[in-house]
Amino acid sequence: MSSEKHCGWMILGTILVLVGGMGGCAKKNAIKTPTASIRQHEQFLTNVNRLAAQNRFSEATSACKDFLIHYPQSPVLDHALFQCGLVYASEQNPQKDYNQAVTLLRRISVEIPMSSYSPNATIVAFLVSSLGQLQASYGKQSETISSLQASEVRLVDMLSQLQASHGKQNETISALESTDAHQKQTIRELQALQAQQAQAIKELQGELEKIKRIDLRKRP
Repeated sequence: MSSEKHCGWMILGTILVLVGGMGGCAKKNAIKTPTASIRQHEQFLTNVNRLAAQNRFSEATSACKDFLIHYPQSPVLDHALFQCGLVYASEQNPQKDYNQAVTLLRRISVEIPMSSYSPNATIVAFLVSSLGQLQASYGKQSETISSLQASEVRLVDMLSQLQASHGKQNETISALESTDAHQKQTIRELQALQAQQAQAIKELQGELEKIKRIDLRKRP
């Protein structure tokens, strides 16, 4: 294995090769011309994609952070922002960060509006933002349902106690039964809403995956 392949972008430390040195693993004058710079930076993007494909998302996101810090004027900054945005938005990423993904993707249209990545970045940013909002809403609905179900258990227990203890508690029982029925209806409505949200999340994830596959085919 050559020393260049040994560095090979296998770990985050290889990003330091671009920054300015890792001993013999990188030639001191690796980036002399715009063409060489593009080629080396595109190699970084290839490596990020490889790490993500291997589910090595911690390394992939660390590489993205380091690259974007050290190469804010990269000739392929638009592609880097797009690729890193997809890494942060990946459903397979245990540490996915929708907000960071949207931030990176939106930078393309703001900083490089004429980029060929700008249209897709705008679409993906919208999908990721919508997905994040739906999942956050879904989580809140789950908490509400859990709370209502716990309340339902308490109400049923109170009803049982009242019915067993005294027949004169009819008004209280009726009120509790009415509350119980209302909460059951609320639970059903929330569960139906969750089902709709789950379907919307699935569809958005599907659209995001399609765009990712399109980008992979377009990459040199």
